[in-house]
Amino acid sequence: MSQIKVDTITNAEDNGPVYFPKGMLGDASSLIYPPQVLSFDPTPLSTGISTAAEQNITVTFNQEIEFSGVGTISLRQGSATGTELESYTCGVSTRATIAGESLVVTPSVQLGINTSIYLVLPSTGIANTFGGSYAGSTSYFFQTLKPSDLFSAFGGNSVFTISSPTSPTGYHKYHVFTSTGILTTTAPSFDAVDLSSILVAGGGGGGRGGGGAGGVLKRTGPSLGLDLGTYTITIGAGGAGQLTPTFVGANGENSTISTPTTTLITSYGGGYGGVNGSTGPAQSGWPGGSGGGGAYYPPNPGPGGSGIPGQGNPGGNGNSPLGWGPGGGGGGSGGTGSPGNTSGPPTSITMIGGPGGNGTPNPQFTSPILNGNVPTIPAGSFAEISTSGYYGGGGGGGFQVAPPGTTSSYNRGTGGVGGGGNAADRTGSSENGFTNTGGGGGAMSTQYPGINSPVGSGGSGVFMIRYAVPAP
Repeated sequence: MSQIKVDTITNAEDNGPVYFPKGMLGDASSLIYPPQVLSFDPTPLSTGISTAAEQNITVTFNQEIEFSGVGTISLRQGSATGTELESYTCGVSTRATIAGESLVVTPSVQLGINTSIYLVLPSTGIANTFGGSYAGSTSYFFQTLKPSDLFSAFGGNSVFTISSPTSPTGYHKYHVFTSTGILTTTAPSFDAVDLSSILVAGGGGGGRGGGGAGGVLKRTGPSLGLDLGTYTITIGAGGAGQLTPTFVGANGENSTISTPTTTLITSYGGGYGGVNGSTGPAQSGWPGGSGGGGAYYPPNPGPGGSGIPGQGNPGGNGNSPLGWGPGGGGGGSGGTGSPGNTSGPPTSITMIGGPGGNGTPNPQFTSPILNGNVPTIPAGSFAEISTSGYYGGGGGGGFQVAPPGTTSSYNRGTGGVGGGGNAADRTGSSENGFTNTGGGGGAMSTQYPGINSPVGSGGSGVFMIRYAVPAP
């Protein structure tokens, strides 16, 4: 029987472990070897790996491991000594974690196209539970998607490709749906490079309170979650601005992405603004993507409608400490509507309709990018979208006149940035929410003895998707 020749034994104590050269140790009943890698995921040398951030790289060892000592894991491109994309301090970084035999690294950076990505593991910082250190590795790498592998799509009222300094390929392709249509994808959206999208629902119509903005739902390639296939894009219309004896609200319509059997993604239409009426629910702004502004009918203040978290915000309240109430502004995708307000002595009252909540900025879908490439969006809407790409502004709240014999001043509520319509002044009409922004309609205002101004309707929604493509 052959024997193991031991050149050196260090610090052996009674009943303690015996330390051998090369990092082995034992207690006379077994030997514990340093950790070794069993597998990598993605597989070493594999090609066509997605460039999207937040994807796990998993290293599986032959035994349980832990972080031990100070070491740094590096993610590099081109070679093991190439440009460092990100680093992770062992035991400190939340993007390098250990569970049992597995080390999981989750990069926060998007990877380059057609690039060799190396995960460099240190010789200090990773060990087994007996203190035996992993020797380190510099040889593991995989290859990302080639330009020919990239996600692409077909469909939309406007489709265009532009040169873009922010694109990793130098170009972005856009698909803009201003009406219902079909989107066909050639690969899963998860594999798209630098994909952004917004799905905007129709804005709610105005009442005495401003209409709430349609929901604005932002998605990236992984969160959009579309597989290779064909999808119906439904664009919601804005809700009509109206007052009826039954006080039936006219919410904006939903915008959706669906298959023939399943609705996958829904952006919810904006809530209708509350109206002055003798029944309780009439004063309340209606819930929606963003809530409509509330109204006031003595003695009942009307609350603003609620919004959908992640899509919009509540409307402002209709309120009045003096008994005559202007309406609250509709909620926006980026902020709540403001409450209506009255102030001053009983003989001279100032009435202020609440401003609508602002929309949210979307720098991928700004007026300078769209204008000239998307002729179906009106010029007024481009001005509302602006150089910041605002969508989903709430409608401004209206006001009710003060009692006869009262000297009063009036201020209509302004629509929120990103498509919200202004309320009427004392003699004019309310402004509609702007087309393809999901803006809420402006509210009505009343001139004594009860002449009602026309009420603004909500603006229609839109769907836009943008992703990197190879040079045309």
